[in-house]
Amino acid sequence: MKRKLMITVLLIFTLTSLLIGGALASGKISIVVNGQTIKTDVSPRNVDGRVMVPISTISKALGANVSWDSKTQTVVINQKNAASASGSDLWKEELDLTGGDWAEIASPIYQYLVAYNIRDEASEEVWNKIVSPDYKGISFPGGGVYPSILDIKFIDAKKVEGAEQYKVRVNVVHYMNLSTPFIAEWEFLITSYVGKGNLIDDANIIKDTQLKNYTVFPGLTFVDVSEE
Repeated sequence: MKRKLMITVLLIFTLTSLLIGGALASGKISIVVNGQTIKTDVSPRNVDGRVMVPISTISKALGANVSWDSKTQTVVINQKNAASASGSDLWKEELDLTGGDWAEIASPIYQYLVAYNIRDEASEEVWNKIVSPDYKGISFPGGGVYPSILDIKFIDAKKVEGAEQYKVRVNVVHYMNLSTPFIAEWEFLITSYVGKGNLIDDANIIKDTQLKNYTVFPGLTFVDVSEE
């Protein structure tokens, strides 16, 4: 009797699992990229617990080009979105730096951008402490408190030959028009001064590009509202 009961329970569990799995597999799967639902020419499928999606659709939605190399049987994906530029090796250079070395290079840049973002008297004092006597970059902006930076991402860095200097590129995502996201590419020149540490000799915006949308993290996406 116990044996029959066990077999019956197992059959019910198996059938229930198959029915649930079939229902999940047959349901419509949506794809949302940066807060926007993406339409696909091939419907996503749940195969053995893995969701299969068309890579070309996803890559294009993320601002990348997709190509197929039939000779090597390789899918090639190249990012072109400015917000993803941090994935590229801009200067093709391997830096021999410790964590402490990099922290000392990055720290004045963080302080500079915070001061630039807030723009009050206290921030101006910090600004003046981290720029060198030879500084020739952007002047400290006035206008009172004006926070607009949404995200900061280092792109690349290289050592200046024959000097204790580093050039550093940084992507700074900021907003305008209430929430329209822009991505500004900054270039900094950091110089090591005896007794003073690392100071900023130069800082300029290379380019500033408007974005259709930008996701700081899942659940927080800013979209272009300039056309609304």
